[in-house]
Amino acid sequence: MRLPYRSSGNPEIPVDYRFLAFSQPPEGYTADISYNQSNNSFPLDHITLGYCDQEKNQLTLDCWLGDNGSTIGEGFQGGLATETDPYAYQPVQIKGNPGYYYVGENSWELAWTQGYCTLQLISQTPMTSQQLLALAELVEPMDDVQVLLQGNNI
Repeated sequence: MRLPYRSSGNPEIPVDYRFLAFSQPPEGYTADISYNQSNNSFPLDHITLGYCDQEKNQLTLDCWLGDNGSTIGEGFQGGLATETDPYAYQPVQIKGNPGYYYVGENSWELAWTQGYCTLQLISQTPMTSQQLLALAELVEPMDDVQVLLQGNNI
């Protein structure tokens, strides 16, 4: 299940844009190179990065340039989810930016906007909003997306 949100707007995306990501895998996780290489294609307006813990639970970080309405797939249509209960998610702030924390059946999720990017962090391991917020604080602009996809940022 995905977060019941869709970012909107038309932020100006600079010519020298940078995706936001972890500069290195979060503590306890390693980069999932096969996930990263099979889920990203060029040219990119969206990047999805996967990380695994020792039990093979996945943590994924998605970053869209602009709003997240450009990603259309069978299970994911512009960031819209089937969850419509407004009490299922709670508003949060990440680096002063608006966001949401959501607990689904088997996922713990955080979504926010930051500058010209929309981000989504999903864990398959139970995490409190504070734990996900601490991870979100580690996200920063990255210069080379190829380094991220190949896992050389560890």
